[in-house]
Amino acid sequence: MRSIAVIPARGNSKRVPGKNKKLIAGQPMVMWAMIAAYEANIFDEIYLTSEDPEILDMAFSGITPFERSERLSGDLVPQWEPVAEVVRHTNLAELGFVDAVCVVTSGCPLTTPGLLRETAVAFEQSDKRQLATVIPARHGWMVSEAVFGNPANGLIQKLDYGNLQSTEFPPLYIPSGNVRWWKYKDVLDSDPILVTGTCNADTYGYLIPEDLAVDVNTPFDFKIAELLLNQRRASEAVIYS
Repeated sequence: MRSIAVIPARGNSKRVPGKNKKLIAGQPMVMWAMIAAYEANIFDEIYLTSEDPEILDMAFSGITPFERSERLSGDLVPQWEPVAEVVRHTNLAELGFVDAVCVVTSGCPLTTPGLLRETAVAFEQSDKRQLATVIPARHGWMVSEAVFGNPANGLIQKLDYGNLQSTEFPPLYIPSGNVRWWKYKDVLDSDPILVTGTCNADTYGYLIPEDLAVDVNTPFDFKIAELLLNQRRASEAVIYS
């Protein structure tokens, strides 16, 4: 399977300001995604897309920087749009026929080269048009919506399994955010069903360990991700010493 990787990395993140440039376990956060994609050794081309010159300057040999349109740098822009921009504006004809596009999320610094290789094989062998990494939803049946946006006003449970015991509830899963694979043509055509970030019956849900799935959206997420990265680095140092 011929494939490209795209790493979207905004410079103006809000919940964790400047998180893609923020040092975590000794590296800027976006660097972990680039290293994973590069060391996976499965991609014909790897692109880093950002509106921030400082982030683009972090691209090392083997990573192609792509300056994102300013209009695609806002908080409400779905992830697929800057990916589609790369696909449309880059001369991929030189690569020959491209089968798939892999989105490697910069905010998930625990993604490994091995995970990228595993998901590539799974996607190629499946009959699905997209693959999303997922983790089990903890007590998902207890998710509630706050009345008028404030839990003090009351809670409305979103799922109701009637008289079933909790051990009888069906397993629930949520996308982890680490990796998303799409068919190249679907990205090129901006297929609205496949590239809006939603999952459906045409999605291969690839279950991954929770310790890979930290998506840094809050300062607390950052602390957990850094702890796990430092543990990994310490473990690798022992193995190679």
